[in-house]
Amino acid sequence: MFNFKEKLYYLFALPLFYIGKHLFGIITSSSQSIFAELFNFVAALALCLAISFGSYFLFKIRLQRVNAALLAALVFVFIFFFQDIFLFFMEVQTGNVRIRWMIPMVGLVTLAVAIVIIRSRRELFRINEYLNLVSFAFLGYLLFELIFSFSSLHPKRIEYNAPAYAKTCTDCPDIYFFLLDSYTSNASLEKYFDFSNSKFTNELRDLGFTVKDQEASGYLNTVPSMASTFNLANVDSLGEYYKGDLLQLVKTSLTARTLRSWGYEVKNFSLFDILDQKRFYTITYEVKPHFVNMVFQSTVFHWLFEYFGTDSNMYSTHKAVLSNAVQVAEVPHDRPMFVYSHVLSPHPPFVIDSLGNEIPFTKQGGKSNKQAYVNQIIGLNNMVFEAVKKIRTASPNAIVVIQGDHGFRLLIGPESTDEAYTVFLAYFGPNSNGVIEQKSANEIFRTILGALGRG
Repeated sequence: MFNFKEKLYYLFALPLFYIGKHLFGIITSSSQSIFAELFNFVAALALCLAISFGSYFLFKIRLQRVNAALLAALVFVFIFFFQDIFLFFMEVQTGNVRIRWMIPMVGLVTLAVAIVIIRSRRELFRINEYLNLVSFAFLGYLLFELIFSFSSLHPKRIEYNAPAYAKTCTDCPDIYFFLLDSYTSNASLEKYFDFSNSKFTNELRDLGFTVKDQEASGYLNTVPSMASTFNLANVDSLGEYYKGDLLQLVKTSLTARTLRSWGYEVKNFSLFDILDQKRFYTITYEVKPHFVNMVFQSTVFHWLFEYFGTDSNMYSTHKAVLSNAVQVAEVPHDRPMFVYSHVLSPHPPFVIDSLGNEIPFTKQGGKSNKQAYVNQIIGLNNMVFEAVKKIRTASPNAIVVIQGDHGFRLLIGPESTDEAYTVFLAYFGPNSNGVIEQKSANEIFRTILGALGRG
């Protein structure tokens, strides 16, 4: 029935497997129409098939039919399955794989195999047969998984558009919200990293801050954590919902709409859109339309952009986020300010040394390097404290929040989960007792709006 030795089934099977593996990210968009999902699936599959067969016909100009197909498959795997190869090695090597070495290593292996195929004087039917069988096996496994887990794998949809806070605010103070991405709690730093964060903590307390040594976050990822924080809503398993819906919750949050209705001017120095304020920076490269973007996100090109483009400029981004917040405080203004400053640190990449200086790109530690994480915290502490001191001087009545969204998350074993849900939290403003009593960091704006609102 099937001629695995001579046919080129994998030129179709590999694109189909790729689309199936990333199915829900590709088909799920802002439109909840089944027709939109079907269109995204068909269009994405057509795009991948065009790349697969297009490269085959290109190589066939100079190579024998089977060898041209094998070379096309090799190129397709390198481009579209690099992420899966990298994550596999991350798992088996307990997270100690460096992407800066992984890309050239996989690239060299791909090049070596390509040279063997190109220089072969005979058609490689045995390899062709093996690749056909393997691709069919992978497709069978994927189909089984999708059939029996479709409902659980399909992202949930959420819509939340609560009215602005019913109370009003007069003589409202400025609010400076510093979100330090992946900043774990003082207690976790002591327990899991053998590091005392007392210097930073005491400096903040000397400025009048309330600092909680152990605070929790309800979420392991930034987007659901911020969607919850800004909407005063703790939704179970929020990470299972469609990311686009959660980003919309962050953009049109109850907190932002309430503060604007109270007369606040919103200043956004984050990687999210907030109301009509565009994001200040990005860590991803996005293209249009949706299905092309989602196909691109898992390719080696996305990783190259993120690692050699975004990561290499991250230190200057950190400094710009902090300096812009200080500038807002130091420039006279008639309206109260809500300033959201999202520093993607101490989250990797580790670009800050313990003195607050930039680490050269070639010397940055791996993402699971605990000492590099601690050093980045020490350096970041210095940078944040200098910014906060200037803000407190320029706007002494301002509310200032310094908070993490989730923990380090890259510890090994049972302690990983315990640590991942802990965050740093420091607060200067009214109702500090409310901050002490709140059950999670995601409640911070419930505490703030409750303290400011009247009526």
